Amino acid sequence: MIPKFFGQYLLEKGLITADQLLKAINYQRNMISKIGEIGIRINYLNENQVAHINSYQRKVDIKFGELAVAMNYLTDEQLTEILTIQKNNHIYLGEAIVILGYVSSEIMEQELKLFHQEQTELVGLENLIPNNHRARVQLLPVVDITVKMMRRIGDLLAKIGDIQESSSIDNLYLTTFVEFSSIKGFKYFLNLPEKVAFTICQQLYQRLDMDITNEILKDAVGEFTNIICGNIRAELLEVGKLINITIPVTILRSEVETFKFNDGESVISFPSMTTEGNFEVGIVDQGKVK
Repeated sequence: MIPKFFGQYLLEKGLITADQLLKAINYQRNMISKIGEIGIRINYLNENQVAHINSYQRKVDIKFGELAVAMNYLTDEQLTEILTIQKNNHIYLGEAIVILGYVSSEIMEQELKLFHQEQTELVGLENLIPNNHRARVQLLPVVDITVKMMRRIGDLLAKIGDIQESSSIDNLYLTTFVEFSSIKGFKYFLNLPEKVAFTICQQLYQRLDMDITNEILKDAVGEFTNIICGNIRAELLEVGKLINITIPVTILRSEVETFKFNDGESVISFPSMTTEGNFEVGIVDQGKVK
């Protein structure tokens, strides 16, 4: 099962239009400030420091605030103050929709209850992967790091669906593979639709108005995937997996529509979603991953 975002739920029920959902999301984003933005606004951080933290955060699985303190850009007290400001100014999507007058507060409250009831069947990341699964050790950081980097670099909230196994991958628009060369049979893949790929490219290069060619897109998503796999490698090293990763190979749907694998190989995947569209993440396993 692929989880839903609340906005998609309201859209499917006909309570709001696609245009209203987009306006509500933009309203919500404008109201929510990142830690770095708040730090700059209240003169605790400068733009160069924020850029330095963001750049370093691509290499390590550490939250922005924790890194800012570790790098002596913020004190613990300053971080607490910033987090308080962030929390006090947070607005949920449902609140934005009510403020904009698209749905009444009474209906919104009812729908929130129904939505939460529908989503109670969904489980946490660790529970998505059976304890006895042969590739559990590898899959846990694959899922966890991908979700985190979607948010940190792509500015995309991601939700992960149930684990699946198959013998092929249907290329949504652009699929990237990275082989973990010291673990036989372990190849990471990220399968993105066009809109998600373009969003990641724009956020990675911090140019929302850039002219994106296919080559630029492939380079950007390849770099994004390399960051993800570098962090996965770091986590696996901590549990004693001495591994290397290969250069990302990124392939457009116009080049290959479906990837079919040999007997003995299987695709272990997680159909997932962002507000910009569904994607797929997982590994190609040759049956040797342990």
